[in-house]
Amino acid sequence: MQSSLFRKKDIYKVRDVNAHDNLEKVLGPIDLLAIGIGALMGTGIFVLTGVQAAQFSGPAVIISLAIAAMAAMFIGLVYTEVASAVPSSGGSYTYTYVSLGEMIAFMVGWLYLLYCLCAIPAVASGWGGYLVGILDQFHIHLPEALTKTPFEEGGMLNVPAMAVCLLMMLILLRGVKESATLNIILVFIKLFAAFLFIALAFPHFKFSNWSDFMPFGFKGVSISAGVLFFAYNGFDAVANAAEECKNPTRDITIGLIGSLIICAIVYILIAVMLTGIVHYTKLNTPEALAYALKVNGSNIGGAIVAAGGIAGMTTVILFQLYSVTRILMAMSRDRLLPVVFSKIHKKYHTPHIATIFCGILCSLVAGLFPL
Repeated sequence: MQSSLFRKKDIYKVRDVNAHDNLEKVLGPIDLLAIGIGALMGTGIFVLTGVQAAQFSGPAVIISLAIAAMAAMFIGLVYTEVASAVPSSGGSYTYTYVSLGEMIAFMVGWLYLLYCLCAIPAVASGWGGYLVGILDQFHIHLPEALTKTPFEEGGMLNVPAMAVCLLMMLILLRGVKESATLNIILVFIKLFAAFLFIALAFPHFKFSNWSDFMPFGFKGVSISAGVLFFAYNGFDAVANAAEECKNPTRDITIGLIGSLIICAIVYILIAVMLTGIVHYTKLNTPEALAYALKVNGSNIGGAIVAAGGIAGMTTVILFQLYSVTRILMAMSRDRLLPVVFSKIHKKYHTPHIATIFCGILCSLVAGLFPL
């Protein structure tokens, strides 16, 4: 007799639960494509690329991004196949429950929750850094005590990082369609900022900045590829939206694979221009794209790109927070966590208690710890 620790969920029961829950089925292919781009394009390109080039890979960060993109694409293909068969808000947690059993699914669910508790505050910290940089350009200087964490950084609270987590929590509480609409607007802003950076950088490109293309050897490239895989993390937000899709079998594939391809192309183009207009040794800054334009004499372009960086990181926070609330809801629905987390708001049709819990917890971590 199979142990209850390894019992598996019946795929037809999962589909039946999803068909009769209180979540609204309102998302289409454009929504999912925008969710994928929104969840993917953020800290990875606006913060991590410059830092990785400076510390580990130099201009060969382009190769690192390509390697990370290939790894993400293979995983994305698996996600599309499974998500089409099991259109559930639980994402990887539910897929594991169906295929490998309860105990491993429980572990996967908790690993994902812990990952998000690190990832969301980390992106929020980058968001706060960009906001402070933009305000400084307008000679608005926030007190350092309110922009740095009490541990290691010597501040009181990182208020901007806390504020963005709470704001995204409030938006998610209103409904997934409202969140998706805001996301589409922000995605257009950050894509505009990304292509503006490429256009403004092109005239200043110098091959001399590539004279030492791989300064840290392939070891540095591989280290950066591992770190920059973080830049492609987030496509699971599309899979987690399956339960709120109109046609998950078709739309998830469009949203997931389409967003990976678009983001990989944009990432690599930006990395080419970034390392071509500024020597890699000068890119160890959380606002590398804006800095690169400033040193080449484009202050307005730098401000617009910084605003695009904020828009990008906002959407990442929004849909990573969305993902973690849906996994929390799914685990609660399976009685692996308190059932209160699976309650759905009667008016807004969102798991409101799970959303409030995750939003406040991520806000506290972002405000108190240096990520």
